Amino acid sequence: NAFKIVLDTTFSTNKDPKDAFRKGEWKILKEDFDTIVAQHAAFPQYIVKVVPTAKNTWFNLFFNSRNIGRVIFLQEIKEYVGKHKLDFIALPQKWIYEIPGTKIHAIIATKIDILPAPINKEKLKTFFTQQQKEAMYKFINTVVFWDGHNENMYITKDGKLAIIDTEKR
Repeated sequence: NAFKIVLDTTFSTNKDPKDAFRKGEWKILKEDFDTIVAQHAAFPQYIVKVVPTAKNTWFNLFFNSRNIGRVIFLQEIKEYVGKHKLDFIALPQKWIYEIPGTKIHAIIATKIDILPAPINKEKLKTFFTQQQKEAMYKFINTVVFWDGHNENMYITKDGKLAIIDTEKR
């Protein structure tokens, strides 16, 4: 896989995601105290989400297990969405990538073409039909998707509801 080669090359000399993503053809899309989201110029269809290294081993283990959990929980969500024919929902593909020589697990996800946040916030107010509201209520309560809020759900440019964060809490 060409993208894996780019990732391996990126982390071959620098294991710290913060530093590694600042070099080469990477663009940091989001950075906060515990997460970096980056995209490589040659692969705009993918994003990488990773927790920077920390001296606190517990911190790294906690966030790495959360990243693995996001990929596993996505499978539960996909099964539910397929079984209940929730065709108005768009889900990314996600994979785990372990930074070589570390125990740091990044998430690789397909990029979904979503509306900008201010437009999304307004569209979410009127997006759902009554039937879709009921289906979403059942979905959130059945799969215990507590991270289902407007910062994790976006309207796509083709009119679907994208669930971009698949963490089960």
